[in-house]
Amino acid sequence: MRLIAAAGRNGLRRTYTPEVLERLALITCARSAGFSIAEIGRFVAARPTDAELRVRMATRARDLDEQVGRLTRLRDSLRPRPSVTTTDRRVPRLQTGRR
Repeated sequence: MRLIAAAGRNGLRRTYTPEVLERLALITCARSAGFSIAEIGRFVAARPTDAELRVRMATRARDLDEQVGRLTRLRDSLRPRPSVTTTDRRVPRLQTGRR
């Protein structure tokens, strides 16, 4: 399974089309989100009629949404708070997303 394909050669160097840069960006983003190369390969080779893969990708999308939410709450907890007066002795708490 190939994730990218060369358009040709220029001497000993392979040449690629501009679309390969977009594909590389997708691969890089998916890898940083925890997708394996095999998963990415299945995703890019999938047909619109591949129902099983669509279900798996929808599950992964929900997992990523949850991860983004957790990371956003963490980021917000790490940002400086407005000035705290000396009479306010409360310690800021990490936001958990629970109410």
